Order: sequence, then structure tokens, then C-alpha cells
Amino acid sequence: MTATNPPGGDSVRATRRGPPLWLAILLLVAGVVLGFASVVAFVVPLVQLARVSPVDTPGTARMHLHRGHYGVYELTDSGASGRFTTITAASVHVVRTDGTDGTDVVPYDVLRSSPATINHDSDLYAEAVRFRVPRGGDYDITVNAARPDTIIVRRAVVDTVRDVRGWILGALGGLLIFLLGAILLIVALVRRSGRGRNQPAYAGEPGYAGGPGYPGGPGYAAGPPPGWYGDPASPYRRRYWDGRQWTEHVS
Repeated sequence: MTATNPPGGDSVRATRRGPPLWLAILLLVAGVVLGFASVVAFVVPLVQLARVSPVDTPGTARMHLHRGHYGVYELTDSGASGRFTTITAASVHVVRTDGTDGTDVVPYDVLRSSPATINHDSDLYAEAVRFRVPRGGDYDITVNAARPDTIIVRRAVVDTVRDVRGWILGALGGLLIFLLGAILLIVALVRRSGRGRNQPAYAGEPGYAGGPGYPGGPGYAAGPPPGWYGDPASPYRRRYWDGRQWTEHVS
């Protein structure tokens, strides 16, 4: 049998089901995963940038370098006349550990009047030499200093930020997806909690606007003919109407 609405417009109002719960939950989970992964991918390189390890010279340090610019910072004293560095580009050699030609990494001197500095464990390091790494990999950095010294090798901040800026958009996207999922979840829960309430009764039933028992209504109003109709108690099944009232028969 096919469920139909009673004639004359006296029908059970269709319940608006709203968005499915699984879609809202899926968006919430996707937003959390994308946002968390983006934040981690953004923060970790910045933390690694701040974690520097001094290296004693003369000597060789093996490091994994990413593509970009690097600075060699020398431990120095800061006096009234400025910061003094002794390491030059001629004393710095950068070579890949896999045996490929490393001559494409050419160090160059930094302008001495205003070098960048790093404060590490209350010590001041001034940038003396820079070099550019064309492709990431493991490198041996050798510094043939004229006297024993301590250096720090650190990637340029601008290169690190340039690499992770895309993850900012990922974090914002994850936040938007999460908010969308939260909105859909609220709508779905509200629709589900209101389902089955405020359902208008058929003509002839108590409570029907204009029917018996309704304040100001006539003493009698014709009901719909007997038949199978959508169950006002559940939108997923049909119930038999005998012309006067609902019966216990459902399908």
C-alpha cells in the first residue's frame, strides 16, 4: 500500500529531517585532523629553528640542511665599538655527504657593520658568513678558523616561514570545516529533538484547528476517508486511519 495524505489539505505536516548526523560528525573529525596536522607542520620547523647547537671550530659538523639560505654565526664579544667576527667565507667549506659535487654551495661574507645576532645561553653570536643550499640533504660544514672558536649554523628565518606559510591556510581551512560540522550537528540535533512535536491533527481529531475540541471550532468536522497514511508518530512508517481515529495497524 502507498501512504497518502488525507484529502482537503488536512495532512500531517512533513517533518524536516535536517542534515544527517554522520555528515556533521565527519566534518568535525576532518576539521580537527586537518587543523591539528597543519598546526604541527607549522610549529615544528619554527621550534627547530630556535633549537640551535653550538659547534667548536676548527672542525667539521655534519648537518641535514633544507633548501635555502644559512648563516654561520660566530661567538663574539660585544663592545662599545661593535661586534667582532674573525671567520671569513674562505675558511668555510660546505660539501654534500653523498659524494656529489659541492662546489655549487659558495659561502660569502656578511656585511660587518650590521650583522644579525643570536643569543644562546647568555652568549652572543654574530653572523659572519652566509651560504645558499640549492637542494636539501646531508652536508659536511667545515670551518678552518684561525683560532679556536664556537659557531652556530642556522637557516634564514624568512626561508623557514616561506616553507610553512601554506600550513597557515590549512589550519584556517580545518577551523572552517570544524565550524561547519558544528553548525550542522546543532541543526541536526535540533531537528531530531523537534521531530514528532507540533504535528497538526487530522480533521475530526481533537486538537485540530477548527475541529472538535478546538476552542472556537465547530462541533463537527468531517475526517479523511479510511486508508493508510503517514504515521504522525514516526515519519518512517504508515498507520491505518479508520475514518475516525488512528488504529494500531502499522506498516
